[in-house]
Amino acid sequence: MQRAGQRSTKKRQKSLRQAIATCLAICVALVAINTIAERISNKSIDPAKQERIIGAKEFYGSQEMSSAKPKVVRVGMYVDSLFNLDLKNSTFKATGWMWYSWRGECNKGGCSDQDDPYGKFDLNYVSDDANKQASSFGNPVSWEETGNEPGSLWNEINFGGSFYTGLNLKRFPFDTQRLQLRVTSPEHEADEVRYIFDEFAAPTSQILIPGYKVLGTQTHETIREYTSKFGYTSDATNLRQSQLIAELLITRNTVASLFRYFVPIIVVITVTLITTKLKPEFWEIKLASPATAILSLIFLQDGFRNDLPTTAYLTVLDFYFGISYLILLLCLADACIEAGWGQRDTSDDKGRNETKQIRRIDMPEQIALSLFAVSPALAYGYFLIA
Repeated sequence: MQRAGQRSTKKRQKSLRQAIATCLAICVALVAINTIAERISNKSIDPAKQERIIGAKEFYGSQEMSSAKPKVVRVGMYVDSLFNLDLKNSTFKATGWMWYSWRGECNKGGCSDQDDPYGKFDLNYVSDDANKQASSFGNPVSWEETGNEPGSLWNEINFGGSFYTGLNLKRFPFDTQRLQLRVTSPEHEADEVRYIFDEFAAPTSQILIPGYKVLGTQTHETIREYTSKFGYTSDATNLRQSQLIAELLITRNTVASLFRYFVPIIVVITVTLITTKLKPEFWEIKLASPATAILSLIFLQDGFRNDLPTTAYLTVLDFYFGISYLILLLCLADACIEAGWGQRDTSDDKGRNETKQIRRIDMPEQIALSLFAVSPALAYGYFLIA
């Protein structure tokens, strides 16, 4: 009898390990399928019909542009304030100043009456500012007053409004976002004018965005290649323009994100797992607890998603919710088995109370506990590949 009991214990342990390995394999397979499917869908897009952003050094160093000598315009930008970050609409508001300088034909002073051919800029405005351009509001200033390179001219503009920025929420709520200000010439092509960053500055210590902290700034000098020739059929290539991209990098506080988004989920699951340890006689409580917890998670997930746009991919938080639902379903299965799943003794003719045949099978409970223990590692793995 003792040997038979040992064999039965070993068999159950082996079955438990197999079940856990199967659950982990299913989770990994789902993540892999989601990632591969997304990449395949991206590759199916015809790149010839898509707008491209090319690095300026790569573009001007190519054989096609090696002989071109575009006019160089040095552009500086100072962001005075940044506010109203709207994740749902991928927008934010910003105000500030821009200045720009170029080599002119004024070498002996008296430059106030010189023309300014570069005084218009297209920015990535949205909504009511979509058709607004940033334009200079004064005459250019000569190098004698600014102290810049001899023969150069300088001018400035101010800007302000709502801006669109692409957001990547795959790592939400541990995401790092790049709030972009893009500057493009509305009148000159890339072989005529090349923008170069003079400076990009922002008072990062004074910019306060709820839920985020500012990491710093980055700049990129690029070429924007449009998907059209805009009616110039004699031109063999699509329209290309020099474009500057200024980025303000912001990220969420890890500890705050854990307490706000993950602690409520963990508490709900922990309470449910504790009820699985109750004696089989309390099967009613054990049945009610997982069902209530599932409803709680549904409301939590719906509340967390209210401030986010509808995404075509799973975020880290969505992935953790999926694992949590699986854990709760296993707890529910464990309670159903203990309550005599599929086996009932009906009352007799004398009206005696119905009795439940109670059986004790620990497999779903053990799988749920194991999955809960490895869920942080699974979520972190999804974070790394997101």
